[in-house]
Amino acid sequence: WWGERLQYVDKDGQDELGVNNPGNHVIGEGELLYSTRQFSNKYDLVSDLGLTASTIPPELGGMFYYKLPWFGKPYVTVENDASQLANIVITQGSSDKKVLKSGDVWDLGKGYSLTVNQVDVEGDKVWFSLSKNGEELESGIVNANGTVENQIFTATADFGDGTDQLYFITYVDSVFMSATDSFAVFKYTWLIDKDDILIIKNGDEYQGFEVIETSKDGIVLENSKSITLNLDKDKKNYFTDSWYFQTSDKGKGSTSPEGY
Repeated sequence: WWGERLQYVDKDGQDELGVNNPGNHVIGEGELLYSTRQFSNKYDLVSDLGLTASTIPPELGGMFYYKLPWFGKPYVTVENDASQLANIVITQGSSDKKVLKSGDVWDLGKGYSLTVNQVDVEGDKVWFSLSKNGEELESGIVNANGTVENQIFTATADFGDGTDQLYFITYVDSVFMSATDSFAVFKYTWLIDKDDILIIKNGDEYQGFEVIETSKDGIVLENSKSITLNLDKDKKNYFTDSWYFQTSDKGKGSTSPEGY
């Protein structure tokens, strides 16, 4: 399996939650397990352009990257390691495109921006820069009329526990000229925040859960304190910042015929 899983495990062997013990409304310490596992995602650029392992630009490092959901929010794993998580700044979907003219600044999010310095329509080229908080990180001149390897631009940096890790991809689809301005079309832009890496270790606590197992593939946590459920009808019992249990009348709010 992959993704997130929440599991109740009775540890003391007494008064297990459920219809057989309606008076028990306490989840004991360590009885609620939260597990999450990473899963592979193919880059949209790879899928849309029909690239294979033999035709993919070496700068990508492969056809796939890995994501891991963490309390409902998607992250990218650094070095395909579930214990190192990077925030996703932007991912352009297959149908998305950004048209920019010379001098335009594209706000990518989290302080990152892409500035088009010059568009050379006759030469089918565009010169642009990637910056964060006004400081230039990378710049390049990309040919918009050639091979995929010519049209793609990538950036790497040292972050997490790795070196030369990929954190930015963009693809110049075309350049063109209107009556007054020159434009470049960007697609498949993918960016993670290299400066905000979450390193997860055994014993760390997050939203009332303690990490009890870390591996390259996934993370397991358990509730660090008991959780008392308010059984009033429709009462929301939050056990993380955004997740909650909610009671309901028998036979409602559940796919079980017994209503639990």
